[in-house]
Amino acid sequence: MIKKILKAIWTERKKMIEQPGKKKMLLFSGSSNVELAQKVASNLGTELSEVERKEFASGEIYLRLGESVRGADCFVMQSHSGDINRTIMEQLLMIDALKRASAKRITAVLPFYLII
Repeated sequence: MIKKILKAIWTERKKMIEQPGKKKMLLFSGSSNVELAQKVASNLGTELSEVERKEFASGEIYLRLGESVRGADCFVMQSHSGDINRTIMEQLLMIDALKRASAKRITAVLPFYLII
């Protein structure tokens, strides 16, 4: 399902994204499910962008983007399971960092698999 949604978004924006001299799509992942984000990136034909993460002893979260995102379409993928407060805050901090770094568009992707 996630694959279909991201594929639809990708094909819709492909015309706008693939212009000479412009940035392409960048996919960032939170720490909750990096393996899923890597699979999505490989299905989309791109690589997962680097994010430096640290958690201090006081519980504070440190994030640093590994590349310039100016003018890029950025997707932040983070599933909210386990320690939900940490995962939500990590995704919000990543979105804030992208906004401050002048990303053209930011899309939050929240994969959720319901188990009955």
